[in-house]
Amino acid sequence: MSTWFSLALIAPILWSVVNHIDKHILSKYQEGRGVGAILIFSSLSSVVVLPFLAIFYHLEIFSISLVDFFALFIIGLLSALGFYFYLKAMDAEEASVIIPLFQFDPVFGYLLGYFILRESLSIQQILSSVLVLAGIILLSVEIDIDNKFKFKKKALVLVAISSFLFALNGVLFKKFALENTFWGSIFWQYTGLTVFGILVLIFYKKFRQDFITMVTTPRLKILSLNVISEILYIIGGLANNFALLI
Repeated sequence: MSTWFSLALIAPILWSVVNHIDKHILSKYQEGRGVGAILIFSSLSSVVVLPFLAIFYHLEIFSISLVDFFALFIIGLLSALGFYFYLKAMDAEEASVIIPLFQFDPVFGYLLGYFILRESLSIQQILSSVLVLAGIILLSVEIDIDNKFKFKKKALVLVAISSFLFALNGVLFKKFALENTFWGSIFWQYTGLTVFGILVLIFYKKFRQDFITMVTTPRLKILSLNVISEILYIIGGLANNFALLI
């Protein structure tokens, strides 16, 4: 098995665990307040990685051009926005429905890779993308007790937006990481993600209150689940980005 394929498998395995942890927090503990709290917690968690990168890869970090710095900073913001719509989707529907719908991501990745990176698509990849889209449409249709079809439009739209932002984040990261270095690009991407969390914490009162409620709750289980979720998410993200470059 090739190295890139092994790395590429790590991300969905870890992220599937993260999906269920997030859904558990949203449905059991936060009582409708989880989206903002988890969004801020996840965004600010990136700051833990930054000091280590600054110490061990400072030459790579500060050798980047101003244009690429701003681009990678924006890529971090895209990641945060994608995560927001993902949380909204998870809050609106069952995890067993939402997670398969995220197969939008590789389809968008194919298309964006073609136009941005000039990566060519094979006939097999095109047909596979069509097959995946057909499966997504089937998954978004529900038959009720009266045998009437119900189209889960809200969930599908939220997942589609989130998947597009995640795919765009991945493709743009590859573009600029190839022109610079992997760890330098990761640093500025995570900086953008951290700044996003700080801005939301400062200017969005409702999300700030939800975050404070979560971190000050006497139930240790909530905070522990968030910490585990973020560790798995970061490891999965690093593996995914590295696989993209390979």
